[in-house]
Amino acid sequence: MSNIRGSFLNQLEAIFLQALESKNAGDMENAVGYYEQALDLSLRELSRVGDQAGSQQSVPARLRFLHIPKTAGTSFHDCLQRLYPGGEFQFTGDLTEDLERWRALSAEQRLDIRLISGHAPYITNEAEIDTVPAITLLRDPIARVRSYCQHVSEGKIASLLTRFPPDDFDLNELLQSDAGSELDNLQTRQLLGIGGLAEDPDDPAAVYHALEILADLTAFGLTERFEQSLMLFRRRLGWTMWPVYRRLNAAAPHQRLRFEPSHEALLRRRNAVDLQLYVMAASLFEQRLAAMVPDLAEQMEAFAKHQAIFTQICQERGY
Repeated sequence: MSNIRGSFLNQLEAIFLQALESKNAGDMENAVGYYEQALDLSLRELSRVGDQAGSQQSVPARLRFLHIPKTAGTSFHDCLQRLYPGGEFQFTGDLTEDLERWRALSAEQRLDIRLISGHAPYITNEAEIDTVPAITLLRDPIARVRSYCQHVSEGKIASLLTRFPPDDFDLNELLQSDAGSELDNLQTRQLLGIGGLAEDPDDPAAVYHALEILADLTAFGLTERFEQSLMLFRRRLGWTMWPVYRRLNAAAPHQRLRFEPSHEALLRRRNAVDLQLYVMAASLFEQRLAAMVPDLAEQMEAFAKHQAIFTQICQERGY
C-alpha cells in the first residue's frame, strides 16, 4: 500500500538508531538533531510521492471520509452529502456494531452507497470499506482537545454526562482523568488503528508510520486551513460543484472554557505524538496545496462568492 520503500526506509532506520543511542547516552541535543533529520527526510520523500499521486486526478464513484472527532468534520460531512448524493453508510464509533450493520446490508444496498463517513479507525478489517478512496482532516492537537473538553462541559458526550455534569463541570478533573479516548494522541491512534484505535503510541517511530498512512490517503486537509483544504479536495477529486458548507456544531462564544498554562502543558504532554504528526502533516499539506492548486488565489476568490450566496440562502431558509 505504501509508496515509501527501499533505501528511504533504510536511511530512516539508521537515523532512528543514532537518535536512540544519543538519547540513551543522555545527549538530548544530538537526539533532537537526528529526529529533525528524520523529519526532513520524510517530508522530502512524501512530497515526491505526493506529487506523483496528485498528478492523477479522478472522480471516485464512492468516497470514504475518515472523520476524526472535533476537526470540523460535521461541517465537512454536510458538504460531502451534497457532493455525493445517494446512499450513505455512517460509522458511529462502535466498530463491532457498525460492521454488523454493514454486513447486514444486501449487495444491492451496498451498491447504492456513495459516501462512507463517521468515526472509525483507518483499517476496519472490512475489505470493501478499507479499499475505498479515503480523505480526512487533521487539526492542531491542542485546539482539538480543547474543543473536545468544551463539548464535554456542555453535556454533549452522553457517556460522560453523569461523571462530568455541565452544572458541576471540573476541567482539572477531566484533563487528569482517563475519560474517553480523545485526550491522548487520538489523531495518530485513529490513523494507526487496525480493527480499533491503536494504543497510545510510545514508539518514536509511530509518528512516521502515521504520516506514511496519511500520505497514502487520496487527500488530507487541515482544519486551520479549512477552505484551502476544500480547494485541494476539489482539485484532487475532480469535483465540478463548489464545496460550499454550513458551519455546524460550533460552541457558543460566551460559554468558552478557560484554559490555564498548566492545562496547556498537560495537553502537550498527553498529545506529544499528535503534535509531532501535525507539524509534519502541515508542511506536507502546504507542499501539496502549492503543487496541486497553483491558482489558489483565483479559486478562493471564486469560492468565496459561491459560499456567500449559499450562506445567505441557508440564513433565509432557517437552516
